[in-house]
Amino acid sequence: MSLFLSEFEQLQNGLSGWTGESALIVHIYGRSGSGKQFLVQQALQHPLKQFRPLWHFDFNFFSLNSREQFIETVRHITQEFAPEFQSYLTQFPSRLGASLAHLVDSAVSQTTQELWENHFLHDFLSYLCRDKRGVIVLNQLFEKKNRISADNYRFIERLQQLPLLIISTGDVPLEQNSSDAQVVQIPLNQRSVREAERLIATQLNTDAMSTRLITNHLFVKSSGNLHKICLMLEAYYRPLLQRGTKKFRIDNEQLQRTRVSSDFIDIFQHLLSQFSTDEQACLGFLSHLKDPLPQDVWFSLLRVAGAGKRAHKMWLQSRIVFDTEHCGEKYVVVGWEPWREFLQKNVPIYLLQP
Repeated sequence: MSLFLSEFEQLQNGLSGWTGESALIVHIYGRSGSGKQFLVQQALQHPLKQFRPLWHFDFNFFSLNSREQFIETVRHITQEFAPEFQSYLTQFPSRLGASLAHLVDSAVSQTTQELWENHFLHDFLSYLCRDKRGVIVLNQLFEKKNRISADNYRFIERLQQLPLLIISTGDVPLEQNSSDAQVVQIPLNQRSVREAERLIATQLNTDAMSTRLITNHLFVKSSGNLHKICLMLEAYYRPLLQRGTKKFRIDNEQLQRTRVSSDFIDIFQHLLSQFSTDEQACLGFLSHLKDPLPQDVWFSLLRVAGAGKRAHKMWLQSRIVFDTEHCGEKYVVVGWEPWREFLQKNVPIYLLQP
């Protein structure tokens, strides 16, 4: 069962009232750690699975400030939808279609004044929406405007004329939208006790009784913050788990002796102590990087540390690290600012040396 029943209901209500004549903007907002990215992932897999994902851009970590960056995006989308691109080109006379394909593959001409790529991508996305509604995800677009040029921002404004579903995320609600697009704003607040219980059962794979005991033990201290719950589970509770017949269980007497804190620094300190020195070095290295690290490089580091992909999968589930994607390439980041700052301050630099 989903962790976001209320939010999914609001999303469905918005979809029901969407005329489809122009875009529907669904803006998901909430404070740090509320689970915005997780909600988007879950929505794409469940209530929005009938939509075709067309483009995902994360302004938290990447910029769209130059023509070169935009054309890189154009190339990625045309490669992602290669059969549709070839079909699209058949609409044009053969020479014009060939010229357009050549422009997509070529370097940016410094003498070309017209931003042909903006017009082309707008038209191609419109073409992709003819037989199936499409969805675009733009993380933090409206709060990271320094990471997008004025020309490219105008392109995104023009997309609102198309029958697209545009999902945006942010920390605060959107200001009044001046376009013709319909807007649905979904606040992401604290999780309920029952939602926390489902999260705990999924993350720790505990039996029903142990799940309920852990929920009762941590919920007040967690304030229902999804990210805090995930980190608390790894910092305080996973070390107490015992293997049961099918699922893990926890001893209630040992649980009652466990003191947990609502303070993030204390949670982080307990969490860091669960990792080996080499694992700490990997996380520390990742936290010091200004840009996301390619996933294959990250996996190489984990292998050297004796951890591997299994550790990465567990760290993803508990929000210790995040995966992100850009133009078809996968990257890894320490995505949450308080946790990143803690790692930078508390993992000694000498641990980062080869």
